[in-house]
Amino acid sequence: MRNRILLALLVVNSAVSIAQKNIKEILPLRIGDKLPDMALRLHTLDSSWAANLSDFKGKAILLDYWGADCNPCIAFLPEMLKLQEQFGDKVKVILYTGDNLNTYKKLWVTFKKIFPPKVLYAAAHLPTVLDDTTLRKMFPSNALGLKVWLDSNHIYRASKFDHPTAESIQSFLEGKAIKSDKIVFADIRDPKLWFNKRIGFNEHLLQYSFITKHDDKFNNSGAFFDEQFERDSVTNRIIGLQMINVRALELYAMAYYQGPVKDSKFIFEVKDPKAYYSPQIADREHADKWQDDHLFCYAIKINPQQNDDIFTVMRTQLDNFFHLQSNLDKRKRKCWILKTIGDTSKIHSIGMTEEGTIDRSFKNDYDRKLGIKNMPILLLAQQIVQDYTQFDGPFAVPFIDESNIRGNIDIEIPWGKDHFSIPSLRMELQKYGLDLIQDFREVETIVLKAAPNLMANTSANGMTSK
Repeated sequence: MRNRILLALLVVNSAVSIAQKNIKEILPLRIGDKLPDMALRLHTLDSSWAANLSDFKGKAILLDYWGADCNPCIAFLPEMLKLQEQFGDKVKVILYTGDNLNTYKKLWVTFKKIFPPKVLYAAAHLPTVLDDTTLRKMFPSNALGLKVWLDSNHIYRASKFDHPTAESIQSFLEGKAIKSDKIVFADIRDPKLWFNKRIGFNEHLLQYSFITKHDDKFNNSGAFFDEQFERDSVTNRIIGLQMINVRALELYAMAYYQGPVKDSKFIFEVKDPKAYYSPQIADREHADKWQDDHLFCYAIKINPQQNDDIFTVMRTQLDNFFHLQSNLDKRKRKCWILKTIGDTSKIHSIGMTEEGTIDRSFKNDYDRKLGIKNMPILLLAQQIVQDYTQFDGPFAVPFIDESNIRGNIDIEIPWGKDHFSIPSLRMELQKYGLDLIQDFREVETIVLKAAPNLMANTSANGMTSK
């Protein structure tokens, strides 16, 4: 019996050695090539066995290139197992990696503390080829996350960085084009999904960039806060950032101004500018749908040894993803302008030692006042923008403070746009030597126009998946 076991092991090892030896003679496969039969040593957390590619005859094969240093690849394993179970004998999911058995075992000991049990369960049920050199030479890629699609005859049909879905697999089995996933990479050279806030284990990632759709597991929107930046320890240069559940406008504001700007800072020269702005949706279901289609998570990190400017890289990636052409331009636009027209001494604050306050007192619907004490005139300007002008949406009008008032102000005026018109507001401001007018000014604007030659697979919401 012992001799039979030894003989069997020799046969298996010989077959694997022959397969690894023959790979030196195999060139990278092209779309339409048939994957040759080969011996495979498959592993899971608890077992290991020999197999041949021909064992999966009649099944489509999905090869998933991952590694021990790719948290997103590992975190997605439960979804891969779910797809395997859903399609049963129609599809075979096989993971492959250049990591050896020792690294593979250490990985799961470490990640038991990080990943939920469902990840370990998936790893125990999805076969993995370790120490791989064969498949990587057939499907060369320096980026983890590559998915190789082989049809039921094991003919190479596609390789993608998108995560497969039930819809994309079903489409593939029917001989149709593989539909892109909801998760899209902005830079496929080193695709990393957004897991740093979920897992907190991304310090080993040296360079990456990616975009995902709205993440419903995070209700907060990390649009702008200093902690989102990662800085080089030597130069203090920004080399990384992340933004969570934000509109395209917030992404472009970061790329051009490194902070928030008002909607009036944008001009969209596209067919449907409203698609980029938050609609007034009362229905929860439609609001959720809008968020799924129009909010994004974005993260990027650049190599600190290179001279790349992170925001220049970001602008290029956003343009590629949204299929837009963006630039800063001086445009002559109609603006609301706060001007000085006379003596403003009445509003100059005299209580410089007092703590500044801004107060809205509403005795009733018709007796409303705005009181600003010992505060910059900027506060008055902000209230005018918020309550009296179109300050958000695609038709937002720029506001410019040309009053040139230095120091703090004290002012109390009737307020409330429901019962107080722009002409009435102007009359009150004129008592203090101020006025609010509309006139044309040259304003620096982020111009976003539709890029020519949009790709054929543009989705319904005007964005294209790669």
